Amino acid sequence: MNLPPKSAGVALAVLVIVGAAVALFLALRFAQSEADRDSLVWQSQMAVVINSREVAVEEWLAEQKKVISRLAENPSLRIYLGNIEATSAAPGEDDLAQAAYLANQMKAVALQNGYISAADRDFAINANLPRPGISGLALTDPQGQIVVSTPNMPSVIPGVADYLERGAGRDVISYGPYPAENNAPAIAFVAPVFGVQDDSSSPAIGFAVGIKLLTDDFYQKLVQPGDISKTARNYLVRRKGTVVEYLSPLRAGNGDTIRPLTMSMDAQSSTLAAAFAIANAGEITGGFAERVNYDGEKHLVTGRKIAGTDWVLVRTMDSREVLGAIQARKNTIIWFAVLIILAVSITILLIWRHGVSVRVARAAEQQKILTRRYEKLSHFLQIVTDSQPTVIAALDGQGRYTFANAQALRDADIAGPEIIGRKIPSVQGALKSPHMEDHYQHVLKTAEPLSVIEPLSDGEVTIKSDYVPLLVDQERGVLMVTEDISELVRERERRETALRNLVSTLTMVIDSRDPYSARHSERVAMVSRAIAREMNVDEVTCDTAN
Repeated sequence: MNLPPKSAGVALAVLVIVGAAVALFLALRFAQSEADRDSLVWQSQMAVVINSREVAVEEWLAEQKKVISRLAENPSLRIYLGNIEATSAAPGEDDLAQAAYLANQMKAVALQNGYISAADRDFAINANLPRPGISGLALTDPQGQIVVSTPNMPSVIPGVADYLERGAGRDVISYGPYPAENNAPAIAFVAPVFGVQDDSSSPAIGFAVGIKLLTDDFYQKLVQPGDISKTARNYLVRRKGTVVEYLSPLRAGNGDTIRPLTMSMDAQSSTLAAAFAIANAGEITGGFAERVNYDGEKHLVTGRKIAGTDWVLVRTMDSREVLGAIQARKNTIIWFAVLIILAVSITILLIWRHGVSVRVARAAEQQKILTRRYEKLSHFLQIVTDSQPTVIAALDGQGRYTFANAQALRDADIAGPEIIGRKIPSVQGALKSPHMEDHYQHVLKTAEPLSVIEPLSDGEVTIKSDYVPLLVDQERGVLMVTEDISELVRERERRETALRNLVSTLTMVIDSRDPYSARHSERVAMVSRAIAREMNVDEVTCDTAN
C-alpha cells in the first residue's frame, strides 16, 4: 500500500513514538528489576554480616557459660558447698583450708578467663580507699550469700535473684548487661551447684557466679572484619518495658561515642530502627526495612535475636549509601536505555528521511519529465485548437476561464493571458450565447454533454454550442466549443425553400388536372400540421408533416 509522503511520515512518527514508549517501558521495568536485584544483594550482604556477628556473640556467651558450668561441676566445690549445707556449725580448720584452696583455684580461673584483670593478680590494695567490687567469681549459698569469692567481687549479686525468678534449673543463665558500681557495663553468669550424690530432682545447694566487665574485646565481636561500608553500624539492644535500651557503644553523628546503657528510646515508635529490629527479630531472619536510626538518619535495618538472652543484634546502613548506589545504577541503566532508544529512533528517522529524499528526488525528476511532456502536449493542443475556426474555451468549477484558443481570444478581443481567471459575465464576444452561463451550470450539475443551436439577438447569426463536462484532478469543469453556422443555416433555408416551391408546383400541376381534387394536397398538409401541433411535437416534425 502506497501512502502519500505526509501520511507515511505521520504513520512512521506514530510507530517510532509507540516503539520508543514500549522500549522505555521495558527499560524502566528492567531497571526496576535490576534495582530490586541489587536490593536483594545488599540484603544478602547485610544478612551475611549480621549472621556472622550473631555467631561471634553467641560463641562468646557459650564460652563464658562453659567456664561457669565447669566451675559449678568441680567436685571439690560441690563437696565444700555440700558440707556447708549439711552443718550449721562454724567452719573448722579443714573447712578454712579447703576454702583457701577453692579461693586460689577460683583466682586462677578468673585470671585465665578475664573475670579479674592481670593488674589485680596479687589482690593487693595499694590505696587507703576501698576499691569497688565490679567483677570476679564467687560461690554462694542457695539464698545468694557469698561463701567464697575472688577479691573485688560485688557483695550483691543480682543474677542469683534473676535465676530464682526464672525457676530453678540446670542451665547456666546470663544476666545483664547492667551498670556496675563504676558504671561500666557488666554481665553475670549463674550456674546451679548440686550435691555430689544428688539426682536431677534435687534442689541446688548453691550457685557458681561469674561477673565480667564488657570491655572492647567483647564489643569487637560486633565489628565485621573487612567491612568496607562507611555507614554500617552493628549494635546490641533490648526492650525494657516501654523503652529500647542500647547495650553497646554507639557512634554519634558528630563523631562522639555514646557509652553503653546510657541511651534509651521509645519502643512503641514505628519509625525507630531498633524498635523494628526487636519486633521482627527471629532466630533466622530479622526482616529488612528502612527506618530512622538513633541519630535521626534514615537507615536500612535488619536484626537477629541472640539465643539465650533478651538481646537483639541490629545492623544498620545509611539509606543513601545503599539506595544511592542502587538508584545510581538504575539511573545509569535508564539513561543508557534512553540513549539507545533515541539513537535507534533517530537512525530510523534518518533512514526514512533519506528514503523520502531519494523518492522525492525521483518523483521530482519524473515530474520534470511529465511537465516537459505536458508542456509539449499543451503547446501541440494549443496549435491544434488555434488552427480551428471554432471558439474553444474551458471553464473551471467556479466559472473561471482556464483555457481559450486564438479564435476565442479574437472573438472576445482580449489578450491571451488576460482571459485566464475571468468569469463568464466579464467576457463578451460576437459568438457568445446569451444563455451561456445557464448552459454551463446545467452541464456542471448533470455532468452530461449538451449541444445547443440558437440564433443570436439580431437574428443574422446562428451559433451551435457544445458543452462537454470535464473532470481534472477531482475538479469539475466544462469545455465549450462554439461555431458560427449562419451560412449553413441560410443554405439549408434556401434548399428548403427551393424544395417547397418544387413540391408546390408539382402539386398545383396535379391538382389542376382534376377539378374534384383541387387543393386536396394543401388541405391534407394543413390537417397533418394541426395534428402534429396537437401532439406537441417539435417544429421540425411539424414542418415535415406539412
